[in-house]
Amino acid sequence: MKEASVRKSILETAATFWEADRQEAFRTIYKAMRVVDDIVDDRKKEGSPIGEEERTQLQEKIQSLLEPADPPRREAPNALIAVRERFGLPSRCFELWMRSMLYDLRCDGFDCWKRFREYAEGAAVSPGAIFLHLCAVKPRGEGFEGPNFDIFAKARDLALFSYIVHILRDFRVDVRENLYFLDEHLLQKYGLDRQALQRIAQGGEYGAAFAEVLRKCVARGEGLRKRARATIDGLAANLEPRYRFSLEVVYDSYLAMFERIDVENPDLDRLATSAQEAAERLSTLYFRFWGRAAERALIGEALFR
Repeated sequence: MKEASVRKSILETAATFWEADRQEAFRTIYKAMRVVDDIVDDRKKEGSPIGEEERTQLQEKIQSLLEPADPPRREAPNALIAVRERFGLPSRCFELWMRSMLYDLRCDGFDCWKRFREYAEGAAVSPGAIFLHLCAVKPRGEGFEGPNFDIFAKARDLALFSYIVHILRDFRVDVRENLYFLDEHLLQKYGLDRQALQRIAQGGEYGAAFAEVLRKCVARGEGLRKRARATIDGLAANLEPRYRFSLEVVYDSYLAMFERIDVENPDLDRLATSAQEAAERLSTLYFRFWGRAAERALIGEALFR
């Protein structure tokens, strides 16, 4: 399979296996979140401080996209609100996510792991909870009945595991664009600072100190991975097979990258999987889960826009 520039995100790939209305609901939410995320990241990439007046303007712009005036003024937010109402998505999902976006506008990185975890509740756990909510709702009349479990509690470990892997995979790119996700306490423990990270991001050697930072990240990720695996297994009775499979796709896609991490040879650029590797892994997972081979067209549809 040829490499393509239109690879879907992992969550988009996983949602491909849902029925059409839930796929469209996820695409609507994901698109709105991407727009807001890009607004924040594009500004942070400039590297200069964000003043109070500019921060207020950006906040108002973000809120207008997610919580438009009544009556709504834009077509895209109309669709987002319709999806939220139809599928009964908790407001908390969007409130936590908004809180993390506003944190990005106010703060530059994280002083400790605890602060990062608090941020990740919105940046990673909330999107994961939305994904799980759409997996778990059941048709009821003309609407849907919500899950009978706490979507945040069940989504948390998989979302955090995925987020750590995502951050490590994109480490060089993020740092070159002034986006820092490794917490200062961890870096300082091994004598690293942002200048050192910039040298690494620009092509320098990772070095022994960074290897120790990576070792700690891997340990955090492994603990989350084990709990995520247990949670997915425990959800089997609550989800129909196609939705269980979509969670397996998320887990296995990040596991593929996580398994490539070598603390003794910390080349994070090698974590990303090629289109061919992704297709082969997804095909293997499909056969293992369903007991039959997937059509090539289905795999292509899942991976590419």
